[in-house]
Amino acid sequence: YTANFTTRHLLTRTTSPSTGGSIAANPSSTDGYYNSGTVVQLMANANSGYVFTSWSGALSGSTNPQSVTMSAPRSVTANFSATSGITVTTNPVGLSFTVDGQTFSSAQTFVWTAGSTHTIATTSPQAADGTRHEFANWSDGGAMSHQVTAPSAATTYAANFTMKHLLTTSVVPPGAGIITPSPTST
Repeated sequence: YTANFTTRHLLTRTTSPSTGGSIAANPSSTDGYYNSGTVVQLMANANSGYVFTSWSGALSGSTNPQSVTMSAPRSVTANFSATSGITVTTNPVGLSFTVDGQTFSSAQTFVWTAGSTHTIATTSPQAADGTRHEFANWSDGGAMSHQVTAPSAATTYAANFTMKHLLTTSVVPPGAGIITPSPTST
């Protein structure tokens, strides 16, 4: 009598951070063991508030899904990064600004990976309906055009403007005198 054995290897799947998401395997295994030579496709699935960034361990890179051949025990980690809702707007609302080179004229909310860098900018002056809006500052203290690093919590960046209104004067009858506004403005 001969006892025949099937060689099976353990596939260990972890996520970093543990709350970042999960890894689905096809074919699935109830105990994590696969017959030697089995090709297992792994798919990283991010939880809400996270984004998949890369594989480590027996896999590398950011291609998702990827496959691993079970020729020995394998350990793979799906790495995730927290995302955050970043709102960019103007005060007063409705003025133009750019985010990473794209122009907007109403508040926009972006989902950015924490730690990623983005450029926010605006122009000055901006005019509308006889009112001139001059750039005062960004809510984070940055220059008119500057890079921001996405935080891990929801944040709002607002471009603040001061308003200057057009004052039109006239003398009746013409030539009867002059009007000098005080203070004078340009």
